[in-house]
Amino acid sequence: MKSVTEYAAEIGKSRQAVQKQINMGKLNAKKVGGVWVILGKKADGDK
Repeated sequence: MKSVTEYAAEIGKSRQAVQKQINMGKLNAKKVGGVWVILGKKADGDK
Protein backbone atom coordinates (compact mmCIF):
# COMPACT_ATOMS: atom_id res chain seq x y z
CA MET A 1 0.00 0.00 0.00
CA LYS A 2 1.20 3.46 -0.86
CA SER A 3 -0.15 6.90 -0.14
CA VAL A 4 -1.43 9.01 -3.01
CA THR A 5 1.63 11.25 -2.63
CA GLU A 6 4.06 8.31 -2.71
CA TYR A 7 2.36 6.75 -5.72
CA ALA A 8 2.29 10.09 -7.58
CA ALA A 9 6.03 10.59 -7.02
CA GLU A 10 6.74 7.04 -8.18
CA ILE A 11 4.88 7.46 -11.48
CA GLY A 12 5.91 11.08 -12.05
CA LYS A 13 2.39 12.53 -11.83
CA SER A 14 0.79 15.08 -9.54
CA ARG A 15 -1.16 14.06 -6.46
CA GLN A 16 -4.23 15.61 -8.07
CA ALA A 17 -3.81 13.47 -11.21
CA VAL A 18 -3.67 10.32 -9.06
CA GLN A 19 -6.73 11.43 -7.08
CA LYS A 20 -8.56 11.91 -10.40
CA GLN A 21 -7.66 8.33 -11.39
CA ILE A 22 -9.11 7.13 -8.07
CA ASN A 23 -12.30 9.14 -8.63
CA MET A 24 -12.63 7.71 -12.15
CA GLY A 25 -12.26 4.17 -10.77
CA LYS A 26 -8.96 3.47 -12.54
CA LEU A 27 -7.04 2.71 -9.35
CA ASN A 28 -7.88 0.45 -6.45
CA ALA A 29 -7.75 2.69 -3.40
CA LYS A 30 -9.34 3.02 -0.01
CA LYS A 31 -9.30 5.43 2.88
CA VAL A 32 -7.30 4.30 5.88
CA GLY A 33 -7.46 6.64 8.85
CA GLY A 34 -8.68 9.47 6.64
CA VAL A 35 -5.85 9.05 4.09
CA TRP A 36 -6.28 7.49 0.65
CA VAL A 37 -3.94 4.56 -0.02
CA ILE A 38 -3.34 2.93 -3.39
CA LEU A 39 -3.91 -0.80 -3.52
CA GLY A 40 -3.01 -1.14 -7.21
CA LYS A 41 -4.32 -0.61 -10.71
CA LYS A 42 -7.64 -2.18 -11.58
CA ALA A 43 -7.73 -4.93 -14.17
CA ASP A 44 -9.21 -3.90 -17.52
CA GLY A 45 -12.57 -5.57 -16.89
CA ASP A 46 -13.00 -4.20 -13.35
CA LYS A 47 -15.40 -1.35 -12.58
